[in-house]
Amino acid sequence: MDTLVEWDRELFIYLNGFHTSWLDLIVLFMTKTIAWLPLYLFFIYLIYKNYKKDSWIVLVGIVITILLADQITSSIMKPLFMRLRPSHEPSLVGIIHIVDNYKGGLYGFASSHAADTFGTVMFFFYYSASNTILYTGSLHGP
Repeated sequence: MDTLVEWDRELFIYLNGFHTSWLDLIVLFMTKTIAWLPLYLFFIYLIYKNYKKDSWIVLVGIVITILLADQITSSIMKPLFMRLRPSHEPSLVGIIHIVDNYKGGLYGFASSHAADTFGTVMFFFYYSASNTILYTGSLHGP
């Protein structure tokens, strides 16, 4: 396990070393919800377009999935594993580049963003598969 942790640290330092100043503002903006609003609105449009009268079921399902995934990672897993984000790791102070002193939360594992995304994809997979079986009698579609 120590070897894996060391590889992770070295890879992070290596990738962080590719810092480019002109990207700082762009990357910092991409961490804001407002940057992703057009994509979220597009997804809502696609859900409405594809599910019509059932779109509310999909949207409520996604909201519940994200709430559960986020709460499980933030309230249970992060305090349980207590793995510091690289920006809070004392051995990396002065070695890594931090943009605009933004360090994020104290713990980084497990990733709430990854859990939310995975949960949403799995919700779509199971919801779509169950509807395909229900409407056509086959998992392979009409």
